[in-house]
Amino acid sequence: MRVADSLEIPDELERARAAGELVVFAGAGVSMGAPANLPSFVRLAREIAVPKVPWKPIYAKGLDMYLGRAERENVDVQARARRILDVGGAHTPLHEDLLGLFGTADRVRLITTNFDTHFASAAAQVFPGERMPEYVGPALPPGQGFRGIAQLHGSLDRPESRLVLTDGDFAAAYMAEGWAARFLARVFADRAVLFVGYSLSDPIMRYLLHALPPTGRWFALWHRSAAGQGAEHRIHPVTFGKPRARDRYRDLNDGLKRWRWYATARAVDHDRELRRLVALGPPSSPLDADYLRARLLTNEGREVFWEVARGDRWFDWVASEGLLDGLVDPRGRDPYA
Repeated sequence: MRVADSLEIPDELERARAAGELVVFAGAGVSMGAPANLPSFVRLAREIAVPKVPWKPIYAKGLDMYLGRAERENVDVQARARRILDVGGAHTPLHEDLLGLFGTADRVRLITTNFDTHFASAAAQVFPGERMPEYVGPALPPGQGFRGIAQLHGSLDRPESRLVLTDGDFAAAYMAEGWAARFLARVFADRAVLFVGYSLSDPIMRYLLHALPPTGRWFALWHRSAAGQGAEHRIHPVTFGKPRARDRYRDLNDGLKRWRWYATARAVDHDRELRRLVALGPPSSPLDADYLRARLLTNEGREVFWEVARGDRWFDWVASEGLLDGLVDPRGRDPYA
């Protein structure tokens, strides 16, 4: 389903969302936009360690090792990280839209490696009056029944807990003690996972890919310039972005907002939108065409469509989309079954 000019949500991912089988796994990129304006992990690592440990480009592929070295050089990595990140910014629209994809509070399965509390504040706006379970690693629930928000690597509002930052922290969480790997293996076992705000150079991805067998149901929202990464790890790229666009993330933000609308719209809203589009005639916009296709896969959408779509132009469009194939299939298969 196309949700922005350059962003198309795979059918399997939308089906998983609709069936309550989606897990959103959010990284630093989600909190980098305004008004949160938090640093990337690269920038955070540099601000923590420099000038005690001079920066070299090679460290970008091992930020956890860079911070581990800084800690061995007597840099108080934990205190400096908290001071840099505790800047009092507010959550972004992206935080709300990612939560909104789940539709209702009791369907939320969102895991973040971010230390800020922006998802908690966003949840209060998206689901007012609802109690959202929140967990902070290593105190995590059994993975199979997990629902709510899990801050896997620690939280700024838990001063007594250690944030997962250095190579030693990651090794303990994913290997030696393994509490993060065990939790994720159970949560990911039979669900589709959407990674947002990560690149393969992030330490979390390196440890995750070593600790867990891929399921074939991992998806990652990546800018089109990074479309090639992930293939060897069986991560399906869901790309966005236009060449030479001033705002690299406009289609991502617009697309997730539209996907959220589709996920949370009431039956009467879909009815109204479908009637509006049919009245305009066969769609010329890819966005409108994909919306119509998606609604024609639902019983409610088909009933409305066949009620209001009239004339040869609509018959020709439906035929061109292959939506009448079952009517001439000698085996008599229903295309909508």
